[in-house]
Amino acid sequence: YISHIRKNGRWNRRISYEKSRCPQRKKFKSYEFGGMLSATTLNRYQMTCKSVFTFLLPDLGYSVEENPFYFIRPLKLAPAEREIFTEEELQLIFQNPPPLMRGLFTIGICCGLRLGDVATLRWSEIEGYAPNLVAPDFYLHEIIRVT
Repeated sequence: YISHIRKNGRWNRRISYEKSRCPQRKKFKSYEFGGMLSATTLNRYQMTCKSVFTFLLPDLGYSVEENPFYFIRPLKLAPAEREIFTEEELQLIFQNPPPLMRGLFTIGICCGLRLGDVATLRWSEIEGYAPNLVAPDFYLHEIIRVT
C-alpha cells in the first residue's frame, strides 16, 4: 500500500463519466484528479497504518516485528526555509490592509503565531479579554474594527 501511494498517489488519476449510470447530467468531460502526495502526507499515512497494526497485532498473537509497516522507513522531509519580514515589508503590509488581515498580522507579529494558529483563535483563549456588553459606536468612528 505504501509503495503504491508513493508511486501513484492516493486516487485514480483518471475520473470519467458514464452516461448509462447518470442520464440526467448534461455536459461533462473527463479530467485528472488526485495525484502525487507530499512526503509529510505519505509519512502520516504510513505512521497511521503502523499504529493500527501495532495496536491490533498483540490481540492476534503476533509480535510487533511482524507488523508489515514496521521496517518501512519514512521519507525524508526537505527543510522549509522561511524568512522573516523586513521592516519595509511590514510597512507595506500595514499601509492599507483590510481590517481582518490587519488584525491577523498584528496578533501574529506580537505573539509569534503562525497564520493558521491566529486564524483559529477564539476570544475565550485570549488572556485578559473581557467581552464588551455595550454595542460599539461605529458612527462617529470612535471604534476602529480590528478583526
